[in-house]
Amino acid sequence: MDKNSSSIAAIKIQLVHSNDPALQKELARYQSQHDKLSHQLTNFDEDHAAKGEQLEHKIKRHRVYLQDKSEEGKLFFDPSVITNTDQVFILDSHSVITKGVVLEVSDRIWGDNNVYKVVNIEAKHGYLNTINVKGQTKQFWLQELAQGDIKLSSLSSADFDKQQLLSKRLTYESLETIEPSTYHQLVDQINLEDDGFLIQTSSGALQLINGRQATAKQKGQVLWPESTNQTQCKRVMEFYAT
Repeated sequence: MDKNSSSIAAIKIQLVHSNDPALQKELARYQSQHDKLSHQLTNFDEDHAAKGEQLEHKIKRHRVYLQDKSEEGKLFFDPSVITNTDQVFILDSHSVITKGVVLEVSDRIWGDNNVYKVVNIEAKHGYLNTINVKGQTKQFWLQELAQGDIKLSSLSSADFDKQQLLSKRLTYESLETIEPSTYHQLVDQINLEDDGFLIQTSSGALQLINGRQATAKQKGQVLWPESTNQTQCKRVMEFYAT
């Protein structure tokens, strides 16, 4: 017996010993409201289950449709967001923001017209984290964005990475975080820090040079740091030991 039923039973016991019309009326009202609430709760559970099934069916239908378009190569966004919806923000009917997308930001937001690359999205919590080519990080609160505050940039993610690479001086250790192919593609424009850089000369010998004073040829001869390459690590240690 639930709590409400127990309360009704208690009132009935009192009525056995009393013919109070007010109590009779109160019990009738209470029973009526209790029955109505029970009926509503039953209908709510059934309605909730039915709506849940309908929603699940719609989600499945849309997921299959998007996956089919992905296989056809017709999606204009990263297909991984189909199963990871917290990593996507729909800007408008033609623009979807995902990780790696480059945005143009209105100067109304931060007083600049820089482009920002999306580093991470937390749509569930209402924000996305970005970084500009100078390495400055900014956070957008999605609910505060007005129409026209941000839009997709014509700058690709790869071009953004190149601009970011050229906007700073690189240390020898930081090279390991860069794709060697990208480095060598931009080697004539890349700026190295005033650090010791190991290069491998045309004769195969190792040589230590100053990064800022390196010629384009020497930049191209940099011995790429590979911390997991035991053979190379041993060779470098032997070089410094001599």
